Order: sequence, then structure tokens, then C-alpha cells
Amino acid sequence: MKNTFSIEALPEKWITKKIGDIFTIQQGITLSRKKDNGKVLLPFLRTSNVFWGQLELLKLDEMFFSEDQVSRLKLEKGDLLVCEGGDIGRTAIWNNEITLCCHQNHVHRLRKKDENIEPLFFMYWMQAGYKILHLYDQEGNRTTIPNLSRSRLSNFVLSLPSPNSRRSPTSSPPSRTRRKRPKRSSPPPRSSSARS
Repeated sequence: MKNTFSIEALPEKWITKKIGDIFTIQQGITLSRKKDNGKVLLPFLRTSNVFWGQLELLKLDEMFFSEDQVSRLKLEKGDLLVCEGGDIGRTAIWNNEITLCCHQNHVHRLRKKDENIEPLFFMYWMQAGYKILHLYDQEGNRTTIPNLSRSRLSNFVLSLPSPNSRRSPTSSPPSRTRRKRPKRSSPPPRSSSARS
């Protein structure tokens, strides 16, 4: 039985927004092997490289890109990658694993509009929303080939913790230190008279 969780069940102080309010969404390039499309040969990500919470980069396809396409489609650290096809909604984070890489049209790139946004939170939100809470089961087009359009993704409703309750991504976790045992004092030296 599927979970009937609703966003309204979250704390009142959490802020409800749409993904399009928080991220700019860029769809990738249509696959083409023709060199006429550009002069720069680069690797690119497709849905087969994007899994829940991780990227598979052992096998990457390459394609020719124009300079304009590279400028528009290159990935930057912290970008979210969301599958438009296949297992729709599948989300991972790009962490500059490769110096220069782009993405195909079946992968949406989400880039945060505000530096205070923590992409990791949204990666886990998407996974929970799809796999556990079933918030977006009806959002993708499943009449023919399953797909998640840019407009549908942009309208996904999610909820953010209030600013006061968010933990800074740069803050360190509480450190644990082993309690030091008190040093045992050495017994006073025995006098020569005590030895006799």
C-alpha cells in the first residue's frame, strides 16, 4: 500500500516552494555524432550514468559541442542531475568528478539560484518524494514512454525547513573527544630509614 503522505503534514514553519523557484532548469543537448555540430569533443552524461544519489562515470559517451553549447551545458559543482526519461526523477549531484562535462537532453540540470541553497537536501528530497512518500507519482507523462518534462519538474512542490532551523553546510558536526584519564601520581620515594 502506497504512503498517503502530504506536504501539509510537515511543520508549519517549513516553507513551501516550487522547484522552478529555487533552481534554474536546463535540459541537455540532443544526441548527435556529427562533427558539424561543434568543434569540441567532450564527454556527456545520459540517464544511464545517473542513479539515486550517485553517478556511474566508468563509461561515458562523447560528442562534439559548439563553444556556445559548452558554455550553456557544462556542469558545475553542486548541480543536480534529474532523469527526464527511464527511471524518471532519479537524482544525483555533480561534484566536478571530471574537469569538463556536459549532459544529454534526457537529463535535466538544476542549478541553484541562491547560494544558501543546499543541493544535498534536495537530492534526498527527490529520492524520498519518489521512492518513499510517492509525492510525484502522477507528475510524469506515462501515457507512452515515461518522461518528466521541464515544465512538470519546474512545478514540483516541495518544502524547506525554516531558515533558523537549517544547518549550515559548512558547519562541522559536533566533535567527539575521548575523555582523558587523570594521571596517577607516583608514590613518594621511600626514605632509607623506612627500608631498614
